[in-house]
Amino acid sequence: TNMSLSRRKFIKITSTVAATLSTGLASAKSNESFDELLKKIAAQIGPGIQEISFSIQLATQELKSSAFNLRVVENKNDLVRFAGTSGNITAVWEFKTFNEGYWINLSVKSSEALSCFSVTPLQFKYKVPFGKASEWRIPNIGEKNYFTTGLIPLEQLDESSRTETVLRGAFNGSKTPGVFVGSYIPQRNKHYYSVSNTDNNAIQFDCTTYYTAGQSLLKELKSETTWICAKKNLNNSIASYAAHIPINNAIKAPPVGWNSWDYYYSTVSASDIAENMKAIKADKILSQKVKYILIDMGWAEQEGEWYANHRFPEGMQKMAKEIEGNGFIPGIWTAPLWINTLSPIALRKPHMLIKNEYGDPQNVDGRYVLDPTHPESKEFIRELYTRLYHEGYRFFKIDYLDAIIQAYGFYKPEVGCYEALREMYAVIKSCIKESHLLAATAFPECGPGILDSGRVSIDIHNQWNHVKWGLEAIQLRMWMHKRLFYIDPDFIVVRGEGTSTEMETTVTDPAKNAPDHPRWRSGPTFSFTEAQTHVNVVALTGGSVVLSDRISKLNKQGLELIYKVIDSAEFPAKALDLGDNTLASIWFQDLGHEKRLTVINWDDKDAVKSVSFIDEGIKIPEQLKDFWSREKLVIKEGRITVPLKAHESKVYTW
Repeated sequence: TNMSLSRRKFIKITSTVAATLSTGLASAKSNESFDELLKKIAAQIGPGIQEISFSIQLATQELKSSAFNLRVVENKNDLVRFAGTSGNITAVWEFKTFNEGYWINLSVKSSEALSCFSVTPLQFKYKVPFGKASEWRIPNIGEKNYFTTGLIPLEQLDESSRTETVLRGAFNGSKTPGVFVGSYIPQRNKHYYSVSNTDNNAIQFDCTTYYTAGQSLLKELKSETTWICAKKNLNNSIASYAAHIPINNAIKAPPVGWNSWDYYYSTVSASDIAENMKAIKADKILSQKVKYILIDMGWAEQEGEWYANHRFPEGMQKMAKEIEGNGFIPGIWTAPLWINTLSPIALRKPHMLIKNEYGDPQNVDGRYVLDPTHPESKEFIRELYTRLYHEGYRFFKIDYLDAIIQAYGFYKPEVGCYEALREMYAVIKSCIKESHLLAATAFPECGPGILDSGRVSIDIHNQWNHVKWGLEAIQLRMWMHKRLFYIDPDFIVVRGEGTSTEMETTVTDPAKNAPDHPRWRSGPTFSFTEAQTHVNVVALTGGSVVLSDRISKLNKQGLELIYKVIDSAEFPAKALDLGDNTLASIWFQDLGHEKRLTVINWDDKDAVKSVSFIDEGIKIPEQLKDFWSREKLVIKEGRITVPLKAHESKVYTW
């Protein structure tokens, strides 16, 4: 009832166009010209798609698709290929139908080295059907600028946030069709999506594959593949795109654990591990649920020297035995590609490192980066994980892999960044055998069947800003659950006002409220209401459950928050209002034995949320119960009205 007339007309027209064009290409004549067939493809993609083209960036010039005298070389029901030449370069442009959209890629070939640094297989403009293009929301996960995440109006994206990986699009409301683009997984190379506003109320999209220095000198290159569709709302677009990777129910859920990071950061010691094990063992519920104890950052000498430091004086094998002796399974954190610039590898074996354009070790954020394609680097990785496995560790958390994405090139010149990561993963998995493998910087581009679980959000901390920040990205990555890995929303943390016996509940962080870290750990620590909303968010993700508070300092209220959600829900919720705001507020979760509706107030003031089961296509429950209080909620005419305080959330079950 609140939908504008122009939106309702657009949805009706979009549905009609989709039905009319469903067999458009099947009837295309084999002698159709390039221009005629490309216009048909644009119409088939959906309303508003204009000026489809490609470009190739060479060292000396940029070649546009118009330079290639393109012609139709193949035209089947589900596949169209165009080909053409420009000088000594041949380009083949491929369009393949999938779920009412198209997979599009570009291949280029030359008789000599291409000197090609990027290929843009898809450029187009999307003319918005109503409203202002600058107000349409752009899905932003934060790969290029992790401070800007969520569904952001185009006008609010700064230059650093206008480029993204994996998926992109433009939408105005949860029920309204928009345009969506997403990458075929697995990938070899970096593939970025950039957006910009145009003068004619349209949004320009550029989908570009980037190559390393070694790859640029090859004679043949192929872009990554992009799926595009402009007929569906955001939820349906993501579901249609995600279908190219089947759900794998054999992916094992990570057992419940405790991790040292969020409370202790890099200051963790053997005595800290002992204290928390004792507190967990003394708790009737936690002692039955928590299986893993994970030692995070802070145990090693330095990056590149993965041996126990002075805070673990008896060594990591002894620590693992102590964890086992207390009835838990040991886990450990590493950053295998990080190399301290003053470490022995950096100073004595620079040939193992990724090099810059001058042949010197490439410095990324103050550290060097191990080249996982180099034979000696592989031996270094093999020794590290074989040793830790033999010392007794069975849960491996690996981190800070993103440095490799900035690599100028590799020892194997033909390899792309995600191929290099897959080579590293293969070595690690051969060493750790049946152990659980979690990547804290999980790259979905590497593909399925590699990780057991993958982090899909920014770090959580016990501040409200991080709860919002985390779910802004998670809401756009829920589809990865059990397709690529078991999604990991980071930790459950509850300490704060009303939940802890400590006045100060975290360690000092010099980056807090820093100008160059505008969102990092800003604001006060959790209120009880905010802590409860955080655990509700973890539950609706259906992901892994890892505690990271100082357990002995939580009071009864804090512990009871954990007890309620310590078992993973396993199945992620669906955001019913995805696309209406930066962050979805209404989530429906079907667990098989139980259904849940989570309603969240992200605002800093009180609000009232209304949910219509009829409008959302959900069978009206006979009765709703509050997940926490077990109080009953009245359903009137298929609708519930939920008053919420600032930052409060409610979960109803039936």
